[in-house]
Amino acid sequence: MIRLLLMCSFGLLFGCEAKENPCQAYIDARCACLDSDGCDTVLQEYGTAQEGSAEADYCEVNQEAAEQLASECDAKASGGDADADADADADADADADADAMCSDSCETPEYNGDGVCDDGGTGSSFHACAYGTDCSDCGTRAVCNDECEYAVDDECDDGFEPYAVFDEAGELPESDACESGTDCSDCGARY
Repeated sequence: MIRLLLMCSFGLLFGCEAKENPCQAYIDARCACLDSDGCDTVLQEYGTAQEGSAEADYCEVNQEAAEQLASECDAKASGGDADADADADADADADADADAMCSDSCETPEYNGDGVCDDGGTGSSFHACAYGTDCSDCGTRAVCNDECEYAVDDECDDGFEPYAVFDEAGELPESDACESGTDCSDCGARY
């Protein structure tokens, strides 16, 4: 945060026009729970985002989840009471539901419930359905979390290859070391 203030002050002193970063609120929320290295990674990824860019779109979509995480970190840091902890747990469960996909709405209905996972995610045999739309065969799919042990390392490791036909999002993977949707900082949301 101090680094960001110094950068803004430096720019104003030398007559640079300050432009508002569309990801600033997202960056602030994410950095609230991260150590300096983690925050630096977020700043590198989203610190130069421009209006209308993929980064700005990602920040907008994930802003609420980042704010919720920051709120939970703040409550833990201030030693919140049992009621606040219970509320945070309920909110986290709601966020987990929002960060997961599971429907049997494959564009080709006969693929739902046929015993073969067809959504292109971890363990799938085919990518004939959009991610998260072959639930009875594939199970619930993560959309965007950093549960992967290799998250926030600047390499997309969730193995999922977005398919443009289904309007799927995110980066192409460099490895399949993690479950689909669990390396969000590096791969982006998978929906």
